[in-house]
Amino acid sequence: MGVLGKKDYKKSVSGARYGNDGLLERLLAGPWIFIVPGVLFYAAFALYPVFYQFFVAGTNMSTASLSQFDWVGLANFQIIANDPVFRQSFLFTIAFVLFTVPFQFIVGFGLALFLDQNLPGRLFFRLSIIIPMAISSIIIGLMWRLLLHESDVGFVNALLGVFGIDPFPWFSEAMNARFSLFIVNQWQAVGTTMIFMLGGLQTLDQNVMEASTVDGANWFQRIIYVKLPMLRTIAGLAIVLIFAGNFQIFEKVLSLTNGGPARATSTIGFEMYTTAFPDQGAVGQLGLGAAMGIVMFAFILAITVVYVWLVIFDEDDA
Repeated sequence: MGVLGKKDYKKSVSGARYGNDGLLERLLAGPWIFIVPGVLFYAAFALYPVFYQFFVAGTNMSTASLSQFDWVGLANFQIIANDPVFRQSFLFTIAFVLFTVPFQFIVGFGLALFLDQNLPGRLFFRLSIIIPMAISSIIIGLMWRLLLHESDVGFVNALLGVFGIDPFPWFSEAMNARFSLFIVNQWQAVGTTMIFMLGGLQTLDQNVMEASTVDGANWFQRIIYVKLPMLRTIAGLAIVLIFAGNFQIFEKVLSLTNGGPARATSTIGFEMYTTAFPDQGAVGQLGLGAAMGIVMFAFILAITVVYVWLVIFDEDDA
């Protein structure tokens, strides 16, 4: 009798325990049965809408003809490619992300470094930065819309008036509206970066930190040459999340500026929403809106895959 190979041995053990035709028994005996409800829930509420959006993007479906529509293929993508309003929204979204991502990461990492110290009131400052993350973005936008109201009703302009400064046009001018959107977005979102980087800082090997101090590295050198290289993976994930989150910005645009003035703060997400669900009872073009969403999805996916490949996984086997 020959010696059983590794594969034959596993088969004989599996057959002795469950029977040669016991595939169902093996599945039921394993952990798979317990994750089925979660998989079905995810498929119903996450995967199905994604695939359905791809289908809708290939049709001329509208809010007036949900059940009667024609297949138009790539026509919707050709329409939005030639739409100057969509191109303007796309370019503004790119510019917003390019300006927001490095700023949010630097500020968040700086706050993480500050709150990683054993300082009095550290818990208070941590909660103060994290609490805005728990508030709905719609509420955030409406709240800041009132605070930055351009009349004396706005708290900020009223405060400026106390010092003899004229009311500032926060939303009536294009650059001011973009600046206001940027500030409000940072106020809410910077806590996400802080949490990621603070968690990473607290997992660093303190022996390495002490060794770098003994070797004569100052505070700045320890951050640049010791902490950041050790936090490479965490920092990469944080940047990916910052990029994806800011590229999809919609709620704050809707409640803060409504895309104005003259579409100056309109993003891809906002343009997608207003195309599919316009105001004043107009017919919404669901096919065009779905196509805009796919463009946004494809761009985020491409940039994320390239960045993760280059920054997180391409470590040259170090």
